[in-house]
Amino acid sequence: MEVQNGIAEAAALERAGECEQARDAYAHAFTVAWEARGVHGMAVATRGAARMLREMGLLEEAEEQAELSREIADRCGLPLEAARAVNILGMIRHVAGAIHEAADLYEEALERARQVRDDELIGLACANLGVVANIRGNLNAAFTYYLESIAAAVRTGSVQASLLGYNNLGLLASDVREWMQADLLFHRALELAEQTGDAGITAMLLINRVEPLIHVGELNAAEEVLDRAEAMAERIQNAPELAEAARFRGILARRRGDEAAASGHLGRSLLLATRAGLRLERAEALEQIALLHHDAGRLEEARVHLAEASAEFFAAGATRDCLRLRELTAAWSSDDADDTAAGAEAARIVPGIRIVGAA
Repeated sequence: MEVQNGIAEAAALERAGECEQARDAYAHAFTVAWEARGVHGMAVATRGAARMLREMGLLEEAEEQAELSREIADRCGLPLEAARAVNILGMIRHVAGAIHEAADLYEEALERARQVRDDELIGLACANLGVVANIRGNLNAAFTYYLESIAAAVRTGSVQASLLGYNNLGLLASDVREWMQADLLFHRALELAEQTGDAGITAMLLINRVEPLIHVGELNAAEEVLDRAEAMAERIQNAPELAEAARFRGILARRRGDEAAASGHLGRSLLLATRAGLRLERAEALEQIALLHHDAGRLEEARVHLAEASAEFFAAGATRDCLRLRELTAAWSSDDADDTAAGAEAARIVPGIRIVGAA
């Protein structure tokens, strides 16, 4: 009973976005479980600690805890807990930019989840695989995975899995520039998020909603949503969302013609992403810096930053983004007026945000 209470307390802190306190609570729960020889509690507590360490950007420590959770579960005959640990390992590799390794782990987690017929994990693993397919540019596969994740969520009645499904469909709508549809999907996901009280998920959803608002010209509304998201991300020290918030502040400043402010925000986004080892967020910041240089006529600086962004996207496995930047580079290199216009149009495109489903 003491182990269960400790894990429940840690989970409540996790939902509130208190990552360090939750990590400490999970560590205490592990100690109590170890003393009681409660292997299930040990597997759950180490997996919880891995989640918190990932949120804090401590990826090596997070991976150690997730590996320990999997080892305990596999050795002690806990197939569901082992499957969940594999999914967490995929998320950690994903955040580190090792997209191909992450995909293999997600597929393993999905196979394990199907073997034990756990719909909750099936939904989460499908959400993660949908994100990978989206990054790789396979939108049909992404759509299929997202629908399967929502179907699994409906079967379990999981509000969190449902809202992640709507969020991921919103990201997919953003990628094909269906901005009104994307905004509706994110709005629905936010309505569900209110039922969970999870600060991290709410911050993510608010950040994701900024992009459609920018594209439909609602810049003031986008800034208001961004204010809420950034305040929440600051409170819980969520590195990916802070990097994304700074990038969107740079995009808003650029839209309003304030180059100095845009440069400052984008520089901060790049710094945050670099410090936290966030490859995709770093690539997106570099792309926006390249566009800012291009607007100001600094073509050589623009090409240098665009090349660096393309290299980061490639390293992260973001095939479709690499192709998009290759087309933009070709447009910038052409003396043809039509290509120049095409390049200017491409420069107005805000790259889609990449997220990982929860576990």
